[in-house]
Amino acid sequence: MGPPRRHALALLAVLLVATASVAQIEEEDIPAPAEPATPTAAQAGAQDPALPPPPSPAALVGEAERRYAEGDLEAAAQLYRQAADALPAGEEQYRLLVTLATLEQQLGQAEPAVTTLTRLLTQRLDYAVQAELYGADFVSLYFDARKRALDERARLAEERTRGGAARREAGDFAAARGLLAEALVLRPNYPLALYELALVAQKSGNAEAAIAGFQKLLALAAAAGDEVPPQLYARALQNVGILYYNRSFFEEAELHLTQAARLEP
Repeated sequence: MGPPRRHALALLAVLLVATASVAQIEEEDIPAPAEPATPTAAQAGAQDPALPPPPSPAALVGEAERRYAEGDLEAAAQLYRQAADALPAGEEQYRLLVTLATLEQQLGQAEPAVTTLTRLLTQRLDYAVQAELYGADFVSLYFDARKRALDERARLAEERTRGGAARREAGDFAAARGLLAEALVLRPNYPLALYELALVAQKSGNAEAAIAGFQKLLALAAAAGDEVPPQLYARALQNVGILYYNRSFFEEAELHLTQAARLEP
């Protein structure tokens, strides 16, 4: 074999080795195909239209009544809870929550019963139960729940008021009014919400509504001064004074601004 042929064979061998190395590197660099993910139960349900729909609240209540008649209070309570969760806030849901609370009381679960009643009274504080129907022990749980509901409603009112103030500062007066109205439903005559609502009216150019809102806060302070912080009272006086001044009611403006200056020199 002559030199040219040996050189050609050697070059061919080098190329074969290089090609095999490149093929090996490329094959190692390519990730293996992923195993198909097992769908979750929610995904499987969404993908399979053949699955039966969940039971309706009425069906759950019917099954709960059957379990109750059989003496299975635990199962009945669970079914009543599912039915209440499936319903929007309203009279039917409230009735189910009271029924659930009575079952929890019968099961010796006083704390869950109070929690259930707190959920109800947070949404509808004036919902009343008749002592002659439920007994003194249940009414006692009801009043414990009412105290908790008042605290929760106050917390939610503060939350809505902070949100309303933030929307006012952003110039979204419609959203601010909506949040502040919700706050006052949860906690009627909440001083900070009254102030913020009047301030929204002032900032949006509705002087009449602003004056009426601030005056309502001032009247609340006169009737129950402890409920209105002095600084908030002074701000209301100042804003009313400015509003009167802008409308050329100078005597009223001077009166309110003088009072504000006395509180905050």
